[in-house]
Amino acid sequence: MKKKKKKNEDLIVLDIIDHPGGWSIVPIHYSHDPEKSSDEWKTKAMDMYDRAEDWEQEMELDFTAQLGALAYPAFNQHVHVKDKLKYNPSIPLRLACDFNVDPCIFEVCQIVAGRLLVLDEIVLSPADIPKMISEFRNSYPDHNAGLYIYGDSNGLSRTSQTMKTDYELMQIHLQGYPSEITMRVPRAHPNPRARINSLNHKLKGYDGKPMMFISKHCKELIQDLQQVVLKPNGRDVLKTYKAENPYAARTHASDAVSYLVHREWPVAAEAVKLKMQQAKGRKPRPPLSYGNMLGQPRRS
Repeated sequence: MKKKKKKNEDLIVLDIIDHPGGWSIVPIHYSHDPEKSSDEWKTKAMDMYDRAEDWEQEMELDFTAQLGALAYPAFNQHVHVKDKLKYNPSIPLRLACDFNVDPCIFEVCQIVAGRLLVLDEIVLSPADIPKMISEFRNSYPDHNAGLYIYGDSNGLSRTSQTMKTDYELMQIHLQGYPSEITMRVPRAHPNPRARINSLNHKLKGYDGKPMMFISKHCKELIQDLQQVVLKPNGRDVLKTYKAENPYAARTHASDAVSYLVHREWPVAAEAVKLKMQQAKGRKPRPPLSYGNMLGQPRRS
């Protein structure tokens, strides 16, 4: 939220929400009107609504109030989002993919000292795999330390147009890339709730420490972690495919990253590992500090 001075008064200007389709939403809050800024006015106005959720959506501009609980409550923008994350050319790149057409999203990651760093985000709308791979190769043309690819098992299905899977198309358009390519794609679709739990655990471990950081440039992923909500069943994330609904842009980036996290750190396996450590009387090894894991000197 930003504030601007105008005629000696504080005017609250809410952040503009950019949609991948090329249009934007400009929220306007009732508090912009001086006649509606008092607690007395708010109390009377709230009495006109049958449900608190209706008030939250219409007047407080909280579009998740009607939808359900946040899917990723472990996310904290002040903790997990970094102005700059350092790309390391000597360790593998991890490409987390969501093959939706509008938008199609790749999250470019690296794993350092057990922590997931989301360095970059490739978003095209509309898009196809050749265009996405071209964008990736233009951004990382010389990486030769290995490339791991993650995604949904649905990408293993052949299309009627090409008779090739999404991953086969990726390999075709990655021919000549200087890194060895390793597919880390499950044969079966993982349980959605397990993916959600795994990602929340990576955001905040059993010891309360974050094990995942995100570049501020990954706007779609950040908005997903802030806004994606669960269905009423509490197990699956809510999705919508109506282009006119701002929420239609959500879930794609977080889905992509959750495929990677669940493949490398399934929450069930992490729980077993913790129990084994506790049984042996050992405390879980504390993670390295952010500076130390990048090889930066300790501060005295």
